[in-house]
Amino acid sequence: MGLSYIRDRAVESYVWSNMVFYEEDLAVTRMVFAKLFVLAVIMDDTYDCHANIEECRKLHEAIQRWDESAISFLPDYMKTLYNEIMNNFKEFEDQVGVKGHYRVAQTKKEFQKLSAYYLQESEWSHQNHKPSFKEQMELSTMTTGGPLLCVCTTVGRDDTLTKEAFEWAASDTGAIRAHAKILRFMNDVAAFKVQIN
Repeated sequence: MGLSYIRDRAVESYVWSNMVFYEEDLAVTRMVFAKLFVLAVIMDDTYDCHANIEECRKLHEAIQRWDESAISFLPDYMKTLYNEIMNNFKEFEDQVGVKGHYRVAQTKKEFQKLSAYYLQESEWSHQNHKPSFKEQMELSTMTTGGPLLCVCTTVGRDDTLTKEAFEWAASDTGAIRAHAKILRFMNDVAAFKVQIN
């Protein structure tokens, strides 16, 4: 994509998706999970490390609009990222067919929410806001991408997943929040250990 500031997590996402979705009939689910993992990392790196606050706001606005015309007000380097996001979601819709579009639509909503969480972190940083532990935990739990990843695991499963199960995975349940908290703590512990060494 030509974004030199991003972490290269493509191999990691591929390995994760193959370990979790190893069944032969889950090829689409593997592909969606791996691509969304990479797109979330790129978006996180853009908000956290590269974009200034105005660029963060523009990217967020474009993702919320979810319209190809939104590309016109983005900086050049973000146009590449935005095009990749739009193209990947179109590809997901093409691969699942009409019956699976509602799952891709919900995945898109979770992606938009993730953008809002990343923007909130950027706003706090820009304003030198020192959140309370509770505020930080609430936001950083969601920036793990856990809810997005839970929903995207349903894409490509055809009728093997009931509508009720999908609606549960797409809702804001305690189980999904607990999963996201575990991800956050595991990530923070690993980062702390790396900093010590």
